[in-house]
Amino acid sequence: MKILSKMMRFFTAATMAMSCMFTVPTAYTAYAEEGRCGTSTNWSLSNGTLTISGSGAVTAAGWTQYSDKITNVVVEDGVTTITASAFKDHTSLKSVRLADSVTAVGASAFSGCSSLESVDLSDSMVNINATVFRLCVNLKQITLPKNLQLIKESAFYGCLKLESIELPSTVTSIGDYAFGGTGLQSVTLNDGLQTIGTKAFDISCFPIINIPDSVTSIGSQAFGQVYTNVMYMNGLIYGGYAGNQTFVTIYGKAGSAAEQFAASAGLEFHEGIYVAHTCSGQWLIEKIATCQSEGQRYYICNTCGKKYTETIPIGDHIMGSWKVTKPATCTEDGTETSTCQYCTKSESRAIPATGHSFGAWEVTKEATCTADGVETQTCDGCKESNTRTIPATGHSYGAWVVTKEATCTVDGVETQTCGGCGDQKTRSITALGHNYGDWSLVKDPTFTEEGLEEQICSRCKQKQTRSIPKLEGYTISASCGYGGSISPSGDQIYAVSSSVTYTFTPIDGYEISDVIVNNQSVGKQTSYTFYNLLKDQTIRVEFEKIPPVPTCSIITVTSTKAYWEPTDSSFSMSDFTITAKIVAGDEVMMVNITDQCKPVDTPKTMFQKGKYGSVQLSFQYTGDKAAIVEYLKTNTISSFVTVAMKGDGNMDQIIDADDSCMALTAYVVSLTQGRCDLTDTEFALLNIIKDGRMDADDATAILRYYVDSLTGGGRWED
Repeated sequence: MKILSKMMRFFTAATMAMSCMFTVPTAYTAYAEEGRCGTSTNWSLSNGTLTISGSGAVTAAGWTQYSDKITNVVVEDGVTTITASAFKDHTSLKSVRLADSVTAVGASAFSGCSSLESVDLSDSMVNINATVFRLCVNLKQITLPKNLQLIKESAFYGCLKLESIELPSTVTSIGDYAFGGTGLQSVTLNDGLQTIGTKAFDISCFPIINIPDSVTSIGSQAFGQVYTNVMYMNGLIYGGYAGNQTFVTIYGKAGSAAEQFAASAGLEFHEGIYVAHTCSGQWLIEKIATCQSEGQRYYICNTCGKKYTETIPIGDHIMGSWKVTKPATCTEDGTETSTCQYCTKSESRAIPATGHSFGAWEVTKEATCTADGVETQTCDGCKESNTRTIPATGHSYGAWVVTKEATCTVDGVETQTCGGCGDQKTRSITALGHNYGDWSLVKDPTFTEEGLEEQICSRCKQKQTRSIPKLEGYTISASCGYGGSISPSGDQIYAVSSSVTYTFTPIDGYEISDVIVNNQSVGKQTSYTFYNLLKDQTIRVEFEKIPPVPTCSIITVTSTKAYWEPTDSSFSMSDFTITAKIVAGDEVMMVNITDQCKPVDTPKTMFQKGKYGSVQLSFQYTGDKAAIVEYLKTNTISSFVTVAMKGDGNMDQIIDADDSCMALTAYVVSLTQGRCDLTDTEFALLNIIKDGRMDADDATAILRYYVDSLTGGGRWED
């Protein structure tokens, strides 16, 4: 494609003679790579990185003599301001990172930093001052502060490699030449932007711009010709283009500043918002490219349906599959050849010799116990063979097998046989000897005759015996009276020096009264032991009837009062009858213990604990009757009582019209059906007049109490 490059327009930039005098603080030598750069700020240079720390503003740049060494700048948290021209013309600087504490960067602070590629700005900055990044020709990427409002004149002028910019929603003004002479390929202007300065985007590369409705002022030549590239030479910015001249197309609202500017600048204007369209589709081959001719492919755009065609250059040879022209053998290489599908070109390559492919080893002569065998391996390709010896296996004797059993008195024989050749070995089994078991009793010895025991061999059943000496012992005569038993009883003979224990067991209702040994009382005992028996002995046990013990089987609480009110200070024991059932043998007594009891709670405390209605009341026993005290170890004295307010028939803790309605309903039912559906407790609560019947007077009294309580009263009339 023929490229026609012309210089369409150039601008001479008035050189701004801004010079800042920087002094080296007296606290540091002229050649130190660190120093002070403000009242409370310091700088240090290490491995190409200049770090600024401290708090407050940077007012002096003591690092200027090291400008050719500085490749990175890091401004730490606490620093608030960077002075004007602080890094101007630092041509080795490549990256800048500002902490969020930085609120302002002075004019021309990074102007002329021709190697600067990336900048991390602080979100605390609201303005980008004039010429801050002017002629940073390698600046590729920058993210603008999210709270940015103003971009002043020439801020990014001459940033040739800056290809896209998106303005934060807070920006209201773009100054003159702000993005002039940049490589911008696309620009997104924010809603809320109000003014665009003269030549703000002059000499740029984007063909279309959407201008928001909020823009009210656009300076002359803010947008113009579209260039294919932007160049910087001899202090001037040039725009080059290919083919015919093209100009920016403006999109915006009809009648807006955008339309007025387009008309005055002679630019094409469209109402609305431009949405970019990119042709795309799947490439399809119309003609395959070969080593002899070009090919061709095309696609049809998925969006607009337009067909795009492209030539495929002459390609390399398209070789066919490899074919064996000489097979490889076990010992010699073979050959395979590939031929181009479109011409006669061919290529050959060797097929390595396969090597012998020996099969598995096969036994051609079996090995025996005493003679070696042979096994052979044969190549599947050329039939060459290898052989190797199979060592003689040696005798493989099995387990020893008894061929003659040994007895208690005669040796036996066992034999071991080789599984391969049948060769045998023998060895003797030693006679077992008699295996006598334990001695077993044949006849018990007595105090008058010897006993007998025997021992039998488990194999041959031969026996041997021995006598057991007669027993030597003394007699103990045991007896008892009525009411129990003694064990053992009667006359028993025991061996000399033995120890014998006698136990005594009463029948139900009896207990041991005395134990008499050799006519001497030894007291009430449940057993008695004779130790080291050396003479005849006697023992007798006597029993007596156990007197009945009184027990309490039940305690009954009877309440005589229908209900208690929460205002009652205590329960009156006159409203209860508490009776204990005492049983002593065949005798049964009902004992009134009301005066020996007291309630655990009061109506008031039960009501405060949330207990209302039919609740369980416990009583504490204050007496000392043993049967009752024993009963209360596993039982309690309790009764259910009603805690309620007079007039609260439904016991919902509120005396209201529902209770009056309940009383009146009961009265009507009694008149019409001759019955009362109220329980005794409900009747007692609702019978306000206390005349022994439920009528309209009771309902009226409850309703009057309810009405009075609504107005701050609420008192039962006497």
